[in-house]
Amino acid sequence: GAEYLSAHRTLSLLASRLAEAGVAAFRFDYAGTGDSAGGAVDAHVDDWLDSIADAVALVRQAGARKVGVVGLRLGATLASAAATRCGPLQTMVWWDPCSSGASFLRAQRALFAVSVGQHVAAQRPSTVADGSVEIPGVVFPADLAASLAKLDVADVDLSVVSPVSDGEASGQHASRGDDEIPSQSTLVLTRHDVAIPGSLRALLDRPDVA
Repeated sequence: GAEYLSAHRTLSLLASRLAEAGVAAFRFDYAGTGDSAGGAVDAHVDDWLDSIADAVALVRQAGARKVGVVGLRLGATLASAAATRCGPLQTMVWWDPCSSGASFLRAQRALFAVSVGQHVAAQRPSTVADGSVEIPGVVFPADLAASLAKLDVADVDLSVVSPVSDGEASGQHASRGDDEIPSQSTLVLTRHDVAIPGSLRALLDRPDVA
């Protein structure tokens, strides 16, 4: 949808900057989106979560000992849900996260109404009789919309964000020294005028979270 198009270059530049700094970066499009095969009708949240885990596994197979996940907007919400499928992670970055899949859908429905005009939106309701949801640039089938609505960014199990000992992973070491890479960290990035979602703030304020 519109957010994907807006964020594409930003994420591309982020990957390039990380590579320039000696940090391997791997980007992908979820099934049914972007350059991946299929369309929205082929998209399923469970497949998207598996894609995150598969991407982490591929990076490890390439030799990375320490792996972090960066999620932007709904990607941050999905990353939270996928964390337990990824094995030990050293970093979780929530970038302007959607507090939940339901809040994402609400915001996108409002944006749809603004973009096409209230009169047109009234004739083309963003949630139609079969439960599908139309947002700028895409229509989410009913089952996909329902699955997205169940996601919450604070559902992440932060026990998976933990240090990796020297003996836990094999393969080549990162090109940067291990002392330059935090053993574990969580980071939330938002605009100055946007508050961190309350449920996520409460989670990150726990004394056991770095």
